[in-house]
Amino acid sequence: MPSRQEMRQLQHAAGLGDAGSQRTLALCFLEGDGVELDFHEAVRLLSLAAGQGDALAEATLGRCHRDGEGVEQEDWFKAVYWFRRAAAQGDAGAIHDLALCFLTGSGIARNETEAVRLFHLAAEQGHVNAQNSLGICYSEGDGCEQDYRKAAHWWQLAAEQGLVVAQSSLARCYLTGEGVLYDLDKATHWSRLAAEQGAAIAQFNVGIAYSSGEGMPKDDFEAVCCFRLAAAQGDIEGQYTLGHCYIHGRGVSQDYDEAARWLRLAADQGDARAAVNLGHLLLSGALAEQTDLAAAARLVAGAAQQEEQEDGHQDGKVYKTALQVLRYHMDKKEVVSACCAGCGATRKLLWCSKCHSARFCGAACMKRMWPEHKGSCKRWRAADGEAASSSHGQCLATHTPQAQQVVGSDSSRRWRRSCGQ
Repeated sequence: MPSRQEMRQLQHAAGLGDAGSQRTLALCFLEGDGVELDFHEAVRLLSLAAGQGDALAEATLGRCHRDGEGVEQEDWFKAVYWFRRAAAQGDAGAIHDLALCFLTGSGIARNETEAVRLFHLAAEQGHVNAQNSLGICYSEGDGCEQDYRKAAHWWQLAAEQGLVVAQSSLARCYLTGEGVLYDLDKATHWSRLAAEQGAAIAQFNVGIAYSSGEGMPKDDFEAVCCFRLAAAQGDIEGQYTLGHCYIHGRGVSQDYDEAARWLRLAADQGDARAAVNLGHLLLSGALAEQTDLAAAARLVAGAAQQEEQEDGHQDGKVYKTALQVLRYHMDKKEVVSACCAGCGATRKLLWCSKCHSARFCGAACMKRMWPEHKGSCKRWRAADGEAASSSHGQCLATHTPQAQQVVGSDSSRRWRRSCGQ
């Protein structure tokens, strides 16, 4: 932060028209460094400096128009104009930003090949974000031929400059052997560096290393600590794995309620595995909370349908596990009435013609599930019969002696109809 005297000197020089002072003072207003935050004043000063050809001012002004800071609204066309001017003077940041515009087609016609060319120019100047972007392009084959070796090369350069996302990407390369020789120790090294900077995916990967004992000393407690850090940042894998640890008491004390909390967070983000595990906990009555069994069954069935829709088949692990959970809890009426235990369907269901308690999507599932449903079906029919007899007996007790004498006769049907039986 500049001192008061330095700020007065800077303002004086900027007032005299010095472009460098105008740009420096503008940056102070953008960051609230020594002065009150003021985007509009920053843009005014940047415009003065950019008008004199200051490359950094031109690049920064372009970003203001791109982000809508200090201007009426976002304007990608003006952003591209200023990026072009700064890039023409060799400003690496502007070259990178212009490349992103070409890559996404923002403010200019999309041209992935030109984007890669510009990324190269900026990356060769050591611009860390350009190096990372170039790695992504080579990895995905955007604007260039896919080349994992080149992707790993550029990520290596960016990672060595401390860019956390590049460190995570490079760790993945060493873990999968894409573009480099498989090296678990190097994968763990780069994951730890990224994790120390707060990268959720890296924290999760380090947790896996501790859990498996590959690349790190096996330590379930440390693994859980890493999973918790990742999960707290909203990482789905971290949330699901942490919930799994609480279910099995691995690295922590077994706690089904805490497991359910993390699994629910992952399930809310669309993780089908978490939904199945959460549904199983709810259906098992393992939680302190009151459980809506029908809703829990629909949660599991929804996970099965989700994977079926995503993969286009019924061979996925989550799909099979979900059906196993539903079948395991087929003895609960709320479960078999909420969805088809045969396939997980929840719409257009048919009642079992015998017990009228279970529902199936069709004759095929009903026939396939009959061996597992037969016992419950018989039990529910017997229970319903006893309930009906008891209710009828209580009803007859309220009628006249003459009415009680006809129990068992053909006319008893009339009495049952008259009292709603």
